[in-house]
Amino acid sequence: MCLRNLPTPAESIAVFPDYYSAGDCRAFLIDKKLNPDGAVDEKDTSIYAVNLSKGPSQSEVDFSYIPQLYAVTHPRSAEGQKMTFWRLNGRGISSRLAKQCLGCGQCQLEPIAGPLEGSPSTQDLPLYDTLRKRVADLLSRAPINPKKPLPTSNDVYLSASGMAALYHVNQSLLRWRSDDIVMLGFPYELSIKMIETIGVPYHLYSYGLDKDIDNLESLLITRAKEGRKIQSVWCECPNNPVLRTPDMRRVRDLANKYDFLFVVDDTIGSAANIDVSDVADIIVTSLTKNFSGYADVLGGS
Repeated sequence: MCLRNLPTPAESIAVFPDYYSAGDCRAFLIDKKLNPDGAVDEKDTSIYAVNLSKGPSQSEVDFSYIPQLYAVTHPRSAEGQKMTFWRLNGRGISSRLAKQCLGCGQCQLEPIAGPLEGSPSTQDLPLYDTLRKRVADLLSRAPINPKKPLPTSNDVYLSASGMAALYHVNQSLLRWRSDDIVMLGFPYELSIKMIETIGVPYHLYSYGLDKDIDNLESLLITRAKEGRKIQSVWCECPNNPVLRTPDMRRVRDLANKYDFLFVVDDTIGSAANIDVSDVADIIVTSLTKNFSGYADVLGGS
C-alpha cells in the first residue's frame, strides 16, 4: 500500500512500529563495516512517518489499535541487508498488525527528523505495567535462593519479540564492553547470526558439556594473564533442540571470579518451570507462547 506512494528515488521500504527501530534499521543499512560490499549511501535512505486513514470497511476500534508507524526507504539493491536486519532485530511490524494496516484507506509518507511529538509510548500504557508485574511474579513465585532479592516489575524490560529482547541485550552489552562473547551450548540460530553479523569476536562451545566449560576456563585464564576480560557468556536453559543445560552454577562461579556477565535464555524452560535468577545476570525470554498458548501474539522480555 505504501509502496505506491514512495518518494523518488526510493525503491523499497521497511515499516516499524516506532521511530527508534526505524533509525536502527537506517543506521544498519549505511554502516560500511557491517555491509562492506553494499552499504547504502546516506542520501538514498530516509525515515518517514506513515500516516494511514481509516478504510471504508474498517471499524473505529480496529483503526485505533494501529500505532504511529515509521518507514525506512532504501534502494532495491539493499533488500538483502534490510531483511538481515529485520530477522536479527525482531522489531518489525507483526503480520497481525500488517493485516490491520491493509484494511486502511490512504497511506501518506511524511519526511521527519525525529519521532513525532505527542505520539504515546506503548511502554507508558498501564497494560505494560501489568505485564511487567506478571513476569516479575513468575520469576519470584518459587525462588531457589530465597535470600537473594527477588525481581520486581522495575527489573523487567519488555520487547516486541523474543528476538528483539536478545537484540536489546546485545546492543546494551556492546556499549558496556566490546570484548569476546562465548556461546555455551548450541544456541537459537538467530542468536548466533546476530553476534556474527555485529562482528564481535565470539567462541562457540556447542555441546555445553563439562569439557566445554574447561575450555571456557582456559580462555579466561589466558585472558587474565593478558590483562583482558571477556564480555559475556550466553546459554539457553535448556537449549533447543537438544534440551541440554550446562553446569550453570560453575559458570556463575567463573563469572564472579573473572568479571563477565552471564546471560541466560530461559524460553524453552520458562519461569513457570525453572528458576535461573540465582545464576544469571540477565534473563532473556520470548513471551510469544505465554500470552495465549498459540504463539499468535509476539512479545519478549
